Amino acid sequence: MLVVRIQGGRAPRDWTRWGHPLSPESPQIWCFPLPDRMDLADLVEAIVLETPEERLEDCLGLWSTGDPAAGLSLASLDQLEPLAVMHARLHEPWILGPLAGVVESHFQPIVDLARQGEVYGYEMLCRARHPERGLLGGAETFALARRARCLDDLEQACQIRALARKAEMLPAGTPIFINALPQSLLGTDLHRHPSLSCLRRLGVAPEDVVIEIVESDHVEDIDAMSAACDTLRGLGFRIALDDLGTGYNGLALLASLRPDFIKLDRGLVHEAHGSRVRSVMLETLIAMARRLGCATVAEGLESERDLELCRDLGVHFAQGFLIGHPASVPVEPAPLPPRPEAGNPAGEAGEMRLMDYVTRVPTLPIEADRARVREMFRCHGDMGHLLVVGEGRPLGFIARDRFLREPPSRDHAGIGRLVRPLCNVLRGHVPVRQILWRLFHCREVHDPWVVVDDHGQLTGVIQPWQLLEQALKQGTDEGSHPLTGLSTGPALRGLLEKRRLAGQPQALLYIDLDNFKAFNDRYGFVRGDAMIKLLAECLRAAFGDHGECDLGHIGGDDFMVAGPAAAEVWLNRLHELALSFDQLCGHLYDRQDLERGFFTGDDGSCFPVANLSAVVVLPAPDAGMDSVALSERAAALKKEAKCHSGSVIVLDGDPPRCLPVEPVRDGDDDSWQEQAVAALERVARGPRGQGGHDLDAWFREHPYFELVYELDGQGHQRYANWVNPEMRGRIQTGGMGVDRSTRTYFHETVGRGQPFVSDIYLSSASEDFCVTLAIPLPDAAGALVGDINLAGLLALRSRTRIAGARAPALV
Repeated sequence: MLVVRIQGGRAPRDWTRWGHPLSPESPQIWCFPLPDRMDLADLVEAIVLETPEERLEDCLGLWSTGDPAAGLSLASLDQLEPLAVMHARLHEPWILGPLAGVVESHFQPIVDLARQGEVYGYEMLCRARHPERGLLGGAETFALARRARCLDDLEQACQIRALARKAEMLPAGTPIFINALPQSLLGTDLHRHPSLSCLRRLGVAPEDVVIEIVESDHVEDIDAMSAACDTLRGLGFRIALDDLGTGYNGLALLASLRPDFIKLDRGLVHEAHGSRVRSVMLETLIAMARRLGCATVAEGLESERDLELCRDLGVHFAQGFLIGHPASVPVEPAPLPPRPEAGNPAGEAGEMRLMDYVTRVPTLPIEADRARVREMFRCHGDMGHLLVVGEGRPLGFIARDRFLREPPSRDHAGIGRLVRPLCNVLRGHVPVRQILWRLFHCREVHDPWVVVDDHGQLTGVIQPWQLLEQALKQGTDEGSHPLTGLSTGPALRGLLEKRRLAGQPQALLYIDLDNFKAFNDRYGFVRGDAMIKLLAECLRAAFGDHGECDLGHIGGDDFMVAGPAAAEVWLNRLHELALSFDQLCGHLYDRQDLERGFFTGDDGSCFPVANLSAVVVLPAPDAGMDSVALSERAAALKKEAKCHSGSVIVLDGDPPRCLPVEPVRDGDDDSWQEQAVAALERVARGPRGQGGHDLDAWFREHPYFELVYELDGQGHQRYANWVNPEMRGRIQTGGMGVDRSTRTYFHETVGRGQPFVSDIYLSSASEDFCVTLAIPLPDAAGALVGDINLAGLLALRSRTRIAGARAPALV
């Protein structure tokens, strides 16, 4: 009989299908007899499936051969283990056995960009061979070990295997990079670690081993981690900080560990050449590493454009599929592509060249069958189409949404009837201006744009909207901030001086985020940039329609508005800005920090959730001040603002007047969510088909949505994305058949049958910061999902804010 004790609340209602409470006096202890034709593993799985995921950690179970009604002994209570752990161990018992025979290490080369791609070392990537399913990926292997509570055993087996392969296959002086989980380095006598004794036995020098600490794992005691790294350095090892910018500790770990290498996460590097946000983040991280004396390693390089970006930014080392795939033996990678020649022989300085925007993509031979097409779409889930080639020449393309409607029973048939003709085939020397003109008049804008050489051989593809974006960027004022698009300090100072010389009275508004550095350290660069972008969008929403106001981002978390001197222009708009930011910034914090009202820094200090300090500097009544005098006055008023807790507005005067901004009350933030959910429910209840334009009229009524898509009961996307007509070309229209079953919004919506609203995140579809909304489908298993960017959130909130809201009186 299986005995389960559930802590903190009632047992799930569906448990009654398999068992019953021990007694009315013990409702937290349940007994589950083993049914006929069912073993213990099947019974545990049945109970796990009936239990919400967030409750599994509260369920402790054991297998009892006695009568539980007679009472559980102290010895049996010691054997209780989480039900999720029991489930993993019962279904995958091999993970608890000797791991030396099932763990494998694969070599992925790391090359030196300063030495034309010469191999510097190899990262040892761990795999485990499942007794039935073959070789598992590293992430899947470690996820299983985490569930079965045997992470330390797996990590030691992987490290020992990696060191053995190093001794066997690599010469002295060629370093290897091996992963170490932070918790495995704490509370352990590193001098007696099994890997160290293996190192001595194999004759591998510690100087040839780089310990990678995974920054995306939470580190509670940074001081202890720093001490552990000092011990490892004393033994001769070098330290790398992996996944920088995606984890919990960010700058705090970087400052304390002082790593020899910083590994830039694939999420930042991949396709960074086409993303203003990612390229800015990379540039910031590389500049910090340079100042700290750390070498940088770019992970996930898959395109020559990303390689060139990393070279231009000064990255030292690189790895990724462009360099070499993981292999069971060390492989010498192919030489790196040469750097483009300096200058621009194709035209005048600064002129755009088509070949600078060409990207290589996977192709399909015309002889392939449909099973090959299905496999390629599965491996490249973000591709809306596949190019078909014959003898190196592009013959046509196969669209994902059309192909996935084909029955799998025909997978061994040819692909000829599926191939659609190419409408957009370009020569590499075509002027970019001609392409932009063609783009303006093109109806088949979503079909692939293919580039060939003078002999008709495929060179690659382009994204025409990238050309348009770059052309617009070259035509705009260069004095704008790359993340927010607002004018920078020098541009604003020029405007102020022009106004002063013209005799126009002017006032300045300065806004900054309190405790932003602590937030950035706690939550990482991505959320930090999202908060900066959110404040910029709030600024645009409040002042962007006022023709006499100029908006600026003058560095870091400091913003400025220059405009008319009349105070009444500022107060209501500024108060609305503060309320909007207060309501929406909560989507950037962890839930427990929001509930407490504060978050903790690395030294244990407590910081309130985001507060704004805003000061309005008015010119002297007898004469206008120049920009220097206004800035000096602003500095004094900022000190006044910092004396107050919470968000505050300080208005210049004698004495200065203070306007506290009351935080949003519970429930005030629900109105925009309710309207957005109601809009999705209208789609869910109405007729919809597979056409890409079926929701165009709906998007015109609800323009704050970027895209909408539908999932079936298994989490697979039914049709291609429905994209807001204003966003077409910037967001892919593909997606049909993509597996989204692992996404949080799918589990929360389908599992609970309730709408779900995500936190703010960086969307890979639009390269913008968004929130995701999901609702269950009323007429079928599955969910309807929509994305809203920050500008859309502000527009949606402006529709639903409380009517007649007024700024409180100044005190």
